[in-house]
Amino acid sequence: MNTLLLHKNSRLSINIISVFLVLALLRLLPFNFYTSMIVGHEVIIDNREGNAINFVNYISVFFLIFVALIKLPTIRAKWQELWPFGALVLIYLANLFFAPYVKASWVIYQLAFILIACVIHVLLSGQSGLNYEKTLKSGGFMFFISVTILFLGVVFSIMYSDYSVSYIISEFNDSFINSVNGIGLMKQYYGYVVGFIVLYALFVLDKIWIKIAVVSLAFFTAFGIRSFIIGIVGVLFFLNLKSPIRLLVLIIIMAFAAYFLWDDIIVEMLYDTRFYAYMNGWDIIQKFPFGVGLGGYPEYTEINNRVLFATFFTIDAALNYVPNSPESDLVHVFGSLGLWAGIIHILIQMRLIFLGLAHRFKMRPFEKCMFYFFIFMTAFGISEDTMFTVSYWIFFGVTSGIIASISKRKYA
Repeated sequence: MNTLLLHKNSRLSINIISVFLVLALLRLLPFNFYTSMIVGHEVIIDNREGNAINFVNYISVFFLIFVALIKLPTIRAKWQELWPFGALVLIYLANLFFAPYVKASWVIYQLAFILIACVIHVLLSGQSGLNYEKTLKSGGFMFFISVTILFLGVVFSIMYSDYSVSYIISEFNDSFINSVNGIGLMKQYYGYVVGFIVLYALFVLDKIWIKIAVVSLAFFTAFGIRSFIIGIVGVLFFLNLKSPIRLLVLIIIMAFAAYFLWDDIIVEMLYDTRFYAYMNGWDIIQKFPFGVGLGGYPEYTEINNRVLFATFFTIDAALNYVPNSPESDLVHVFGSLGLWAGIIHILIQMRLIFLGLAHRFKMRPFEKCMFYFFIFMTAFGISEDTMFTVSYWIFFGVTSGIIASISKRKYA
């Protein structure tokens, strides 16, 4: 009877985690875009303007409340496992009280996201059998099929677009990305989706010819997305961290690429909004020990736009404003939280990655996919501000739970 009860309890835990994973992946697809259109909210087709209600946030928080009612009273956890989540909560609460431009709604959402990550960690940390991997692997396969259909749909839309054949051939990435925007999927999120496809193919799919075909197609369509390349380089770096020779080869290749593309890199930096955002972040950490506050970065930038521009740049600058978006998770973290809280925040993330590296040879295929996708998302954030989303924290909780589960397994 007790065994049957434990089995049912375990199955319920896995189903809960699967729902959260689906919500995380929906956040990376144009779900908000279409649901906003259905309910009549203004949505500009390229996603740069308009009002796209974040339904996934609402659903995630309501599902968290549901889980708390049916599940939390029955679960147990070791407090020493949960201190990273507690530290993040303290950082966000301190930010609420001391940062000048903080928005309470942002802090409330972040606390909810951290609680979701903590619940996922607790539910996963108690799983030691293959049953949970099989369930999550099936969910991952369904997502893989879904995004593959989306991928084929975008390719089809390019073939019947207004672009000339010569333009499609010469500027395929540009035409592909424009078509992606046309169906409500920003290129940054498409980069996330392709990253998941690549890692799922590498670690979960069995047949080598399918791996090669999927990875080749993915790179072909996403090579023009800078953040995708940064995410892949981040994965390759940590994948080869314990192999000095392979890591050296990777560094040499990157050094040669930087040498030959140095002029283009400098021009790209000076004429890219991320350069302005980095300068803005540097300005913030010098002025505000607790940052400007979660959700306060756009407000601070809007108020000080002209002053910041006059301080940072000369008449030769490409733009005459500082962008309201952080354009980088590094800017977002340090600009929102300040220097010291930002350092603690980054160290908590890096600790999880290095814990995962210590256990990676014990990971099963889908666990590796999840772990390296978390690394991909973290590296991806160097040039995109997407860390403070429910997707990131769901994968944070999954990664943390997987590592805790592995540490409790008994191996012969």
